[in-house]
Amino acid sequence: MEMETVSWERVGLDEIYDKVLLLWESNVPQIIRLDPTTDIQSLLYPFIPLNRIRRNLLEPLQTLFTQNILQSTEQKSVVARTDVASGTCARVFKIGEPTYSCRDCGADPTCVLCAVCFNESEHRNHRYKMSSSGGGGYCDCGDPEAWKTEPACRVHIRFEEGKSGLGTLDDSTATRFELFLQAFFFHVLRYTDSMANNGIKGEEDSDFAVLLYNDEIHTLDNIIRSLSRTLDIEHRVAEEIARRVEGDGRAMIRIADFEECRRTYESMVAQTSRNGQRAVKVEIRRTCFVAQQLFLPVLLDWVRDILNLSSAYRSVFYRAIMETGKDFETYLRRILLYDQRRWKAIREDIQLLLITGLLKDYSIKKAFTSVYGDVYGELMENFGYDEQEQSYSVTSLAVQILTVPSLAKFLIAQKDFFFNAMRVVLSVLEPRTWETEPMDTTAAGRRLSATLQDLKYLLTQQPKEWTPELKRGFTDGVYALIKLVGFLQESEPIRYQTGEHIQFDPAWEPTFGTHGKLGSVISLVVNWAATDLATAEKIYRRTWSEIVSLSEKRMIRKERLNVGTFSGPILLYDITKEPVSIYLPLTRLHMSLKLLLLSHGLSVSPPQTLSFPAQTPLLLMEAPLRTLTLLAQRHVGMWKRNGHSLLNQLHFYHNVRFRSDMFDKDLLMLQWSATELGPKDFLLQLINRFNILPWTAPTFGESSHSGEEQEEEVRYISLLMEEYLLLVMQVVSGRWVEGVGEVNAEEILRKEVLQLLSLGNTQHSKLNQALVEDIYGETGLEKVLREIATLKDTPKGTTYELKPEYYSDYDMFYYHYTRENMSKGEESQREKRGETDPLPPPKLPSLTAPFRSLRDILKEDLLLFLLEIILLRSHREGDRNYSQGQLRKALHLLAYGLNEEEQDPSFGFTAAAQKRDIFGLLHKIIQRPSPPHKEMLLYLVQKRKALAHPKDRLSSLHTHIASTETEANRVRKEKAAAAKARSLARISSLQEKFKTMNAELFVEEESGGGREVTEREDEREREKETEVLTCILCMEKEELSPNSRPFVVGAHIQPSSLLYINQPLHNTKLTTGFPPLPPPCFQGSPYIDSCGHVMHETCHHNHRESILARERRRPYRLYLQYDPETETICPMCGSLQNLLLPVLPPIPVSRNKQHLLLPYNMTNWLDILRHAIPVEDLHSDDIEVVMESKEGEELDFSLQLGEAYELFKTLWPSVQDSQEFPLKQPYLTRLDDCLRIISQTRKHNIHPYEVST
Repeated sequence: MEMETVSWERVGLDEIYDKVLLLWESNVPQIIRLDPTTDIQSLLYPFIPLNRIRRNLLEPLQTLFTQNILQSTEQKSVVARTDVASGTCARVFKIGEPTYSCRDCGADPTCVLCAVCFNESEHRNHRYKMSSSGGGGYCDCGDPEAWKTEPACRVHIRFEEGKSGLGTLDDSTATRFELFLQAFFFHVLRYTDSMANNGIKGEEDSDFAVLLYNDEIHTLDNIIRSLSRTLDIEHRVAEEIARRVEGDGRAMIRIADFEECRRTYESMVAQTSRNGQRAVKVEIRRTCFVAQQLFLPVLLDWVRDILNLSSAYRSVFYRAIMETGKDFETYLRRILLYDQRRWKAIREDIQLLLITGLLKDYSIKKAFTSVYGDVYGELMENFGYDEQEQSYSVTSLAVQILTVPSLAKFLIAQKDFFFNAMRVVLSVLEPRTWETEPMDTTAAGRRLSATLQDLKYLLTQQPKEWTPELKRGFTDGVYALIKLVGFLQESEPIRYQTGEHIQFDPAWEPTFGTHGKLGSVISLVVNWAATDLATAEKIYRRTWSEIVSLSEKRMIRKERLNVGTFSGPILLYDITKEPVSIYLPLTRLHMSLKLLLLSHGLSVSPPQTLSFPAQTPLLLMEAPLRTLTLLAQRHVGMWKRNGHSLLNQLHFYHNVRFRSDMFDKDLLMLQWSATELGPKDFLLQLINRFNILPWTAPTFGESSHSGEEQEEEVRYISLLMEEYLLLVMQVVSGRWVEGVGEVNAEEILRKEVLQLLSLGNTQHSKLNQALVEDIYGETGLEKVLREIATLKDTPKGTTYELKPEYYSDYDMFYYHYTRENMSKGEESQREKRGETDPLPPPKLPSLTAPFRSLRDILKEDLLLFLLEIILLRSHREGDRNYSQGQLRKALHLLAYGLNEEEQDPSFGFTAAAQKRDIFGLLHKIIQRPSPPHKEMLLYLVQKRKALAHPKDRLSSLHTHIASTETEANRVRKEKAAAAKARSLARISSLQEKFKTMNAELFVEEESGGGREVTEREDEREREKETEVLTCILCMEKEELSPNSRPFVVGAHIQPSSLLYINQPLHNTKLTTGFPPLPPPCFQGSPYIDSCGHVMHETCHHNHRESILARERRRPYRLYLQYDPETETICPMCGSLQNLLLPVLPPIPVSRNKQHLLLPYNMTNWLDILRHAIPVEDLHSDDIEVVMESKEGEELDFSLQLGEAYELFKTLWPSVQDSQEFPLKQPYLTRLDDCLRIISQTRKHNIHPYEVST
């Protein structure tokens, strides 16, 4: 059938779309033929003749451009010229494509370059990071707001702003051309919208196609099974279709008449809707309509080429996309809001069109940003129910506009973007009841996560200047944020599990991830507020209002607590009986703003317009104290029945990734509360919350009703006392925060790195991972590393070692240390500094004025009273309540106090301690035989004397410590020698006793002795001949023999021409029969490489099947370095494998001379080869002569090689026939397969696993 032609005449703008649509509707189905077929390749990859499309469909439009509007040749050349191309690269990254970010010049971590621009820029000489793209972004080269310096590479710096080429035309011609171009773009967008949203019907007489779409409900394995049953195809073919559907979002699975397509449709729906599951999306469409959809990507690609020519074209395109359609909506709004209706491939093409046409020029980009801000709420609502990854959604374009500082401020000030984004978050969270409906990964969770990420982009860079509109927009957004964090305060509480262990661990990752992102947003809000203190004060007062509102709903009963002679108010709350939560965003936001105002000398008192309870500091510290108490109780072994969910949450609570937004803020709130309450009331509140009041009683642990439960309770209380002392130390020593201690950011970083290096030599990457990153993804490690560490080469690699002059700055109980770090640090430091070093704490930095009273905790009489109890119990011999952990922490606290007095003699710590006779108790403990922590005790005594006599304090301290170390070493050696002698004597007596009781075993019998020796020698000889292998998968040891399970080793085989010299012969047939060996003159030979790790064949088969099953069950395919269908990796070393080599058993050798087999050694094997293939036949000259004389004739090399193989088989002649050594069939089968693979690999590009399995 001949293709219809359209008579292009001068037409009006209103008739353009009808003419264009007529051209495409009539000719596209004839060019892109979709005939009925069952060929899967034709269905999955239909042929699209690009040359015919361009010649018959696109070039006529180009002719219409020039002939109907532009009359002269000069005008045509002006338009064809690329007048002002964009100065930005805007190359769209594919998933997995490498990207480069400059650590010195990037405005934020999202500013990246493609490989071409990076190599042509100065950033390659700076500090840079290389990463792989997740898809959806584009290159920022040429964007001045993305880079501090060097915004463009050498390619894009040539493009400067100038006059458009269209400006050289006369006004009338330029106007008509722009109107025509705008109409053309408008109708292309109209056609795109109709095709992408299934809005045009095809011809009535065409065939039908069945289209299968992907979703996030059905797994890959489920789709494969359904396709196999519906289409009656092999599993491999069904898997190819499923992966095509997963990659492009849809695929054709059948082209036929309507009835057959209907049966396929109904079968597919029935197969995928079993067990109450929603059916997969399947459609029946006419083939002419599907052909036009296949034409659409080609059309959009052509339009992008036009847009890349000139900024004037992009300006016209923007005016066209802002035109309204029949439903009075602009096509830009329709493209954004109807995105979830389209499949993956067309989404990607439309995103590329938007990036090319709207995001390359700043003025157009700002106009697009305005529209995006208007529809953001609806856009995120739709995204929540989208079934594709975010990289395929138009919401992924948010990062391209929200990270531009000027556009971010425009959105906040003019479009209330901050407030609207918070409304989206509140719409997700407000309907939830946290005790019954924990957060999950449903549509609401997707919407929530994406919106919080957008807020992070929006607030990344702080403003340098504030306008009234920006203040209003920012304040409104923060007020909504405060409402949100108030709603989330103490969300998802947990209860202490008693009796039985919980049956199922609740899902904690979505909630924790959401609060982690929310913590980042809170930190960015505080950074913005720091640039305008008046705004910060307004926000701070608003947090007070929310706190008062919550306190009225959650009233807690108050009482007074008496500890000895001490008394004070407390709040009654037992976390083992009441719910407790680790999610406290309101408290943490309030404390961050409080610290900000305190550091600038502003008032942090509650507003006078609000009525507050009398014990406001108690109420503020209550929630963080509960969380820290929960952490302490979990460390001592409580909450074990609450499962791994709680354990993981507490791990990340103190982990470096979330520590600064969670643990540090909670500890900061306790520090401020301690300054407001006073040391005594603060310590009383901690005693009450830790529930250690019974520990202070003289009769603690002496109950007459002793039992297992009573012993466990006593043990828990004793361990909680250690945790109590540790928390007091953290409150006192946690000064490495700007605003708390007189330190700057570099000193804080130096301390953190010093404590990490004190754990042992560490690699650079491990140090970087253990530090907190800023908003730019930087840790600043290089600023301090060279100062405090030296580079050291070790067998394990290059590591950094702490310089000896910084050993004294190590703090054993550093507040960022985990329990594991504390043990590891002490072990490492004792190894470097000696066993007798007391490891005293370093001097702490001075406190700022608002926190100056924090150090008074150290000389508080209540704390000294508790330390006195610990020292008394340590002094008494056999006291069951004595604890080395309590004593070590008590001594550490005393050392803190002495350090404070050393820095400030007026502190008065020794005077307060003397009232409780603390140092007298230390003397008494030292006088005990083998006192615990003797070195630390002596250090404290000498330091106290040195403080009393400052003139000779250093000499006396060093002299006494040296003499003490000598005496301690002598005593230790004497004790070790005595213990060794006792052990040797005991062993000797046990040996004699055994000989006496078993005397008959040591009498050698003369009769049969020679036979026993011969049998032992024979057994040892057989052991030497027997090889025992261990399977790396099941770890079972088994003797390698003909009767054992077959063993295999993985290998990688590939063709290689490294050692080839001669040209190939004309005949390249494999030899017939077994083995299928090729001629020795093929071009290339197989190269086999193996790691040598041995596995059972059955174990390997099961392992590989489990990997395949796991990959097929994935909702979406992860990027792998190998094809799991045809390759695998070694389970032990990770090497790539595509072949299994059999491990043959050794040739049996019997000691019976009558069954002596053919000896097996290298000499015999070489003789066999020489007999089978004479050496002179292997000479290159002889082979060349044979090639010349035998050209065109068939040569048969099978005789020599066949004989070689037969002679090789003679090594097992009696093995196959003997009853004593039967060879199992799997070995012969595997050897057959292996030889066939090796032969075929030389000439065919095959996947060996397809043959071997």
